[in-house]
Amino acid sequence: MYRPPVGAFKREPVMSLITSRGCPYQCMFCDNNTFGRKMRFFSAEYVVREIKELVVRYGAREIAFLDDTFVLDKPRLHKIFELLDQENVKFSWTCMTRANNLDLETLKFMAAKGCWQLRVGVESGNQEVLDFIKKGITLEQVRNVAAWCEELGIQTTGFFMIGHHIDTPQTIQQTIDFALSLPFTDVTATINTPMPGTESYEKARQYGSYDESDWTSLNYWTPVFVPKGLTREFMLQKQSEFYRRFYMRPGVLLRQLGKIRSPRAALLAAKNAVLAIGFIRGKK
Repeated sequence: MYRPPVGAFKREPVMSLITSRGCPYQCMFCDNNTFGRKMRFFSAEYVVREIKELVVRYGAREIAFLDDTFVLDKPRLHKIFELLDQENVKFSWTCMTRANNLDLETLKFMAAKGCWQLRVGVESGNQEVLDFIKKGITLEQVRNVAAWCEELGIQTTGFFMIGHHIDTPQTIQQTIDFALSLPFTDVTATINTPMPGTESYEKARQYGSYDESDWTSLNYWTPVFVPKGLTREFMLQKQSEFYRRFYMRPGVLLRQLGKIRSPRAALLAAKNAVLAIGFIRGKK
């Protein structure tokens, strides 16, 4: 049976739901060919029927919305939860989002309707790198969202990548420092892995070396792409430093301990800690 990481969910059982397809943005590392840039949304009424099925019939107490941009259509977002209120369907929920899709009023609405955690794609702490990868966000937008979520009590996970095409030791350090400056609850720092079918893949050999001899290494943790001026070892060292510096701060450690609310969670946390220490030590 799958045991989720401590703090990944607030209430169990948890079930997932996808309410839309597509993404209108142009991030060069994303395979837009799979679902396309044109957005297709299920109607608010259909989404409510699906949610009721999960909550009422199957007993879900939390829902993880896995849309790439769940809050993109704000009128639909409001209608979904207004309809749920009419039927007194209550649950906690999480979603993935972009910093440029959020404002304070929307976040207040989401928090009031049960949202307790957001996963935010940041990718880099250097604006020039963000512009190069066509992320379409600004560092200021990220700062605002992180601050608003902290104010509202919404936990946040920031997603970052190391080894962008124009990354340098300086820009990678800026990314780590930027993450440390934000009130994120958690971070995920992966290795930039240009996937076939993406613009990132098409430009990989122009900006560095790319080894696709073993496709099992296309896993976001193995440096198959090494930008000019960097080494595989340096990228792994910086990834290790990223995690070590973020999670080894006293305030963050206390917050992680605060997520432990049962003996099972305590045991799982201990196992995760052993794995994390081994991961960090193995990449020094």
